[in-house]
Amino acid sequence: MYHSVSPEVYVHRRPASYRLSPEAFEQHLIQLRQEGFSTVGLEQFLGAREGLSELPARPVVITFDDGYLDNFIFAWPRLRDYGFRACFFITVSTLGEEGMMNTDQIRRLIEEGNEIGSHGLNHDLLAGKNRMQLQAELTGSKTILSRSLGTEVRFFSLPRGYQPLGFSRLVRQAGYRAMCTSTVGYNSLRTDPFRWKRFPVRTGWNISHFQAVINRRGLRLGEIIVQEAIREGWRWRHFFKT
Repeated sequence: MYHSVSPEVYVHRRPASYRLSPEAFEQHLIQLRQEGFSTVGLEQFLGAREGLSELPARPVVITFDDGYLDNFIFAWPRLRDYGFRACFFITVSTLGEEGMMNTDQIRRLIEEGNEIGSHGLNHDLLAGKNRMQLQAELTGSKTILSRSLGTEVRFFSLPRGYQPLGFSRLVRQAGYRAMCTSTVGYNSLRTDPFRWKRFPVRTGWNISHFQAVINRRGLRLGEIIVQEAIREGWRWRHFFKT
């Protein structure tokens, strides 16, 4: 799970904790190619789960959250050069704002083989929202994006990591086919598609972090899992909020 791919001098909006330089991102892509990975879309992965499509020998799904303009400027050209693709999750309220992608740029990504998903209306923490508010986040963002982009939006990415009790059921009822969470880990064809896990790529990562994740071994992987489990536990403090 990526967010921002941008150089140090880039002046537009980006999250401080989730920024990767274009050079570091390209090293990730080089590593994926050398290790024989092929990117697959969420639709293809879901189809394989349902027995409708096949997966390559070493599949990997690349996602971007929020919809930053640097995804279009710096990340996508490099993905394209290496024959990879991704799913970009868009926050509706910031669509077209300074530093964020606009509808024309997102349509271009779709035309070139990428997927688009919803990251909610306002990128709000969903803890404390009632059922109607949660439904508005899901159906509102889905409808706006689908109409703006001229394509059905089938996937949702949980904003800010916390998942309210019973939320996956609401995502299904809103017409999505799957949801990506911030829970760290790997997915198989048996994983509940409304609880798909991801590894968040953080600003402090170097190539050894990435190698540990894609090769599924090493002390570095253990460090990542422990650190993310601590963050996951910290997010659960919101469980008790009303």
